[in-house]
Amino acid sequence: MEIVNSGILSRSEAGTRRANLTFPNFVVLANGDLLANWRAGATKDCDDERLEFSRSTDLGESWSEPFLPVKAPQVDGIGGNLKLGCLTEMSLGHLIGIFLWVDRGTYPGQGLFNAETAGCLPTRILLGESDDSGETWSALRDVPMPEEIGPPSVTNPLIKLANGT
Repeated sequence: MEIVNSGILSRSEAGTRRANLTFPNFVVLANGDLLANWRAGATKDCDDERLEFSRSTDLGESWSEPFLPVKAPQVDGIGGNLKLGCLTEMSLGHLIGIFLWVDRGTYPGQGLFNAETAGCLPTRILLGESDDSGETWSALRDVPMPEEIGPPSVTNPLIKLANGT
């Protein structure tokens, strides 16, 4: 591996809800664009977190201003936030995003992890689709998960196999 260039995709802004930028992800699109997203919030774990996106059309030399194409839905009538998103391009311009949603309504003001109980806030895996290379997204839908696996998490994008599955 050779690093051929480096730079800043987005700078945090002290004292704002962009003070802490974490969990970056990106995808290289078939049209040559790079699409990145990251979690932005006032602190590393907070009620005001959201996913910001940015696009480069020149191989990462420059980036668009952050934009917010995916909104955190209510799940089962409960408000929450999106902590991270991993994207996969399935065909030209058609993306599938897998997102980690954190329940911020059941235990307001609590952190994701409780050191005393070793428990986590409830989380869900949500899927969404974009047919315009990530500019807009469908409503996110819940992916049912068996309770025995513990709190769901997102660690990788979906993987498209050579046969298209």
